[in-house]
Amino acid sequence: METIFTNEDVIKETEKILKANSEWRERFAKYADDIRNIREAKIAFGRLFRTRNSLHIYSTTTQSETEFQIRFAGKKVGLINYDSQRKTESENERVVLTVKNVKKENHLKVAKALGYEGEAFDKERWKGKVASDYRSFFNHQVSTKSICDIFKKAGLKEGKEARVENKSLVEFKNGDLIRNINPVLLCGAFFQCSTPISASDHNKLPEYRGTRGGGIDILARIKHGSNRNGNRLAVIEVKDSYENDTQAGALQQAIAYATFLAYLLKDEKCGNAWWNIFGKGGRVPANLHIDAVTLMPEYDKPGEGDMSLLNIPDLGVTIHPYALYYKEDKDGNPTGFSGNLKDEIDK
Repeated sequence: METIFTNEDVIKETEKILKANSEWRERFAKYADDIRNIREAKIAFGRLFRTRNSLHIYSTTTQSETEFQIRFAGKKVGLINYDSQRKTESENERVVLTVKNVKKENHLKVAKALGYEGEAFDKERWKGKVASDYRSFFNHQVSTKSICDIFKKAGLKEGKEARVENKSLVEFKNGDLIRNINPVLLCGAFFQCSTPISASDHNKLPEYRGTRGGGIDILARIKHGSNRNGNRLAVIEVKDSYENDTQAGALQQAIAYATFLAYLLKDEKCGNAWWNIFGKGGRVPANLHIDAVTLMPEYDKPGEGDMSLLNIPDLGVTIHPYALYYKEDKDGNPTGFSGNLKDEIDK
């Protein structure tokens, strides 16, 4: 499958814009320091509560030690906080849930679209009636592709890719349908690593966006059988259809983010810190291998992009392109996986 640009073009342009805009280095060094400073406290906080069924916990690059996101079908539906001012001797009683109804961050609109009749609330006790009823409402919802039509009718983004991404994260973590793909967790929660670049428009080369850059859909550690360089970090780009995307275009998006990851991990100031945040021990190896993976539906595959190995000589980095495809049931949920990545990790 041909693309407008070669994979090498994408790497060169990503290198160019990262070198021309150095602000990301200080910013991501600060992110790393902040994460290291709050990590133990946030992990301890995360042990004070649990979710089940359709609700999942996420953490982001910039969230504080006392905050997690709660999501349904990949959409944010609330914030979990630790209320240090609450008068109680029980740590569990300090866990609170906030559901906002403001233009910039409207959790309630997602719930209302599905039939929730309650109102927004601020810092309700996690185990109290208001927060429990809200969580129970979502625990009785089922994340299927028809949910996306409901969101669309309510004036929300359909969220098809976010839903598939969430389902895939759960499957990778559980290891029932495919093994050896382990999502990178931040303080025990699903983690979407931000980047300072945008590569979602496959008709353009990557662009520098600073704090408004795109996020890596799924950051994972993948074990490749007995390969000596087999336990690698992976950037996984998720697409729910071929209507607006090709595998080759999605692959180049993953390659762009993998190139940023290479520069981040090879940064003298914070590279080793991020290496450890991503769950790898010790120091970043001199010869670093990163997987760039597309995750797309198995049906109607129109062809694949160039899967040749890619090198960034100045950094001592090799990027390994792969394709992974998901089979889906009538509800649009993954029931199995195929592709050259599956073949590789099954060896």
